[in-house]
Formats: sequence, structure tokens, C-alpha cells
Amino acid sequence: MVQARLTGKGQVTIPKTIRDYLHLDTGSKIDFVIDENGEVKIISLNIALESLSGVLHRPGMKAVSLADMEEAIAQGVWVLKGKPYKYPQSEILKIIELLLQSSKLEFVNRTVIYQALKLNKLGKADFADYLIGAVNHFHECSTTVTFDQKLKGDKWYQLLD
Repeated sequence: MVQARLTGKGQVTIPKTIRDYLHLDTGSKIDFVIDENGEVKIISLNIALESLSGVLHRPGMKAVSLADMEEAIAQGVWVLKGKPYKYPQSEILKIIELLLQSSKLEFVNRTVIYQALKLNKLGKADFADYLIGAVNHFHECSTTVTFDQKLKGDKWYQLLD
């Protein structure tokens, strides 16, 4: 059993064996989780992308298309913004930018996603709306039809009443 001592400031030095096991280094982020049994667990938030390769694969599972993965990003943003997560939009967009910078992940068109990120930062609508518009524009569609009032006046969108 590995032990540590709590200081007067409420700090704990994580023992080296635990730091090594969790691949923690100076500046690493960790999360403390209390499970259903009341036990506290330490979760490393510094997960190398390489370690995630194939983690969701199941024998006989059909491969997911890259376009489906891009759609999943848009849906993920929507979920993370809503209940119960309520992540700030700025934090979600930073995560997407980090994913785009990874050489380990493939995207149908990184430039289109970067364009959607830029439009989202400048505009009022949701990232998913800008991603749909950027994809359509890339495929030479002159207009994307929408019900979203936040896109009123945007040159790529036509508002339906």
C-alpha cells in the first residue's frame, strides 16, 4: 500500500510509483472521482492519443466513416454544451482545435473544420451550424438553408420563416 501525507495547506505529494503508473508529470491534470461505493479515485486527464487507438473497436464492428466522425464532433459539442455538462463553448472549441492538431487523428478535411471554428468565434450561431455551412460551401453549395435566426444575414445561409 502506498501512502501520502496531507500538509497544513491541504496539499498531497503523489508518490512516485503512483505518478509513474498514471504517467503524471509536472503540470499534469488529475480528476478526483467519488464512486458509488464512496471510494475516491484519481483519474489522469493526460491521456496520450496513441493509447486510445482501437479502444472502442469490437470484433465484427463495421468501421465508421471519417464523415461520420466529423458529424460526431458536431454532436459532441451540442451534448457538452447542454445538461448536465454545461461546458463553456470556448473550452469545447479549444478541445476541437487540439484534436485537429494531432497527427494521430484523420479528418476528411481539417481546413473545413478550422473554417467552422473561425466562423463560430466570429458569429452568433452554434458550431454545428457553421460546420454544416463550411462543408456545404466546400462542396460548392452557394447557400445552406436554415431555421436558425442567429444566421440571419450570413452570406452562406438562407433563413426559412
